[in-house]
Amino acid sequence: MNMSANELIERYGHEVTITNSVDSKVHKVKAFIQPFRPNSETYLTDTDNNTNDDGIYLYIGDPTVRLDAYPIGSQIQDEGNNYILKKADAVKISENIIYIRAILHKN
Repeated sequence: MNMSANELIERYGHEVTITNSVDSKVHKVKAFIQPFRPNSETYLTDTDNNTNDDGIYLYIGDPTVRLDAYPIGSQIQDEGNNYILKKADAVKISENIIYIRAILHKN
């Protein structure tokens, strides 16, 4: 079986609701959200010294909803959990966006 990242997200991801913190627009998208366990400092800044904080989560999501274009502070909800967007970017191969990854903080 040879599936693209987007196909895997669509098949196995959970539906999440994203609410833009500026205009309150809501989008539903498939994504994976799991506790963030960094093996490097790639995503964390000097102000994020709490790398062992259980409140930090990794988001891997559908590239058709560009979470990286949402303002910091936007809300993400899944299965009764609420998260705040801290940072997001598009993962690309050449110029093709494969998926969106983000760092979330659980409320």
